[in-house]
Amino acid sequence: MATSETSGPFNSDADTYSTPVFQEWRELIRSSQVKSGDPDGLAHEVKQRHMLEACKQAGVELGALDRSVIAWLANYEATTSAVIVGIISRAHAAGRAASASDTA
Repeated sequence: MATSETSGPFNSDADTYSTPVFQEWRELIRSSQVKSGDPDGLAHEVKQRHMLEACKQAGVELGALDRSVIAWLANYEATTSAVIVGIISRAHAAGRAASASDTA
């Protein structure tokens, strides 16, 4: 699961720049692998994969509509994906912490 540095909370776009999704996206851009308009879907795939992985790590079961919305969200900036990943990660961590305190 992500660390607090990479899972937020985020107060600005700049706060997301150290996240894995933003770092991977930025490397694609810097290495000129992504063409204008992302016709190969490389940037989209990176953002979508990170959001799906966050759901998987949190044990979230996804339906077809869930996956469709994640694919739609991946059309937005990498900062958007970083925030979604952060929210999922923080919610999962909060649930685990609450569960642990209930059993203590």
